[in-house]
Amino acid sequence: MSGGEEIRACLQARLAELLELEAVTCRMLHCPAEALAGCITERQKRIERMDAAGRRLAELEAASEHPDALRRILRGEADAAAVPPPWEPVYRLALETRAVLSRLREEDAQASLRLREERDRILGHIRENNRGTAAKAARFFSVGQPGRPSRLGRA
Repeated sequence: MSGGEEIRACLQARLAELLELEAVTCRMLHCPAEALAGCITERQKRIERMDAAGRRLAELEAASEHPDALRRILRGEADAAAVPPPWEPVYRLALETRAVLSRLREEDAQASLRLREERDRILGHIRENNRGTAAKAARFFSVGQPGRPSRLGRA
């Protein structure tokens, strides 16, 4: 596989993982609270795969004849008119990747907000349960049991 084909394959793999990451993030916004843990695990797997493709792209970029020009193409920062014809598919994939990354930033912020809301809801339930009569009774009866310090000391 030539350098350009391998770079394109890595970019396609990275883009596919980004699209899946975006889908999982969108699912997190609307799924039941019980499914959030599975979504977080799946997101982490996608991020690891995406990072591996990114590391491989960095290796290929460093090994290329023109690493600076390739870096600008891979980041979508190159002038479209200045991109050589064999690198146009790579440039288009890079632009598509940037578009997904832009959307993902906003969705990540929303997912983070959803996780904070769920955390606050759970903490509210814990506080509510700790204020109840059963919790007060449990604290009262636990005083002075063997192995637990007593509030009364050794009277």
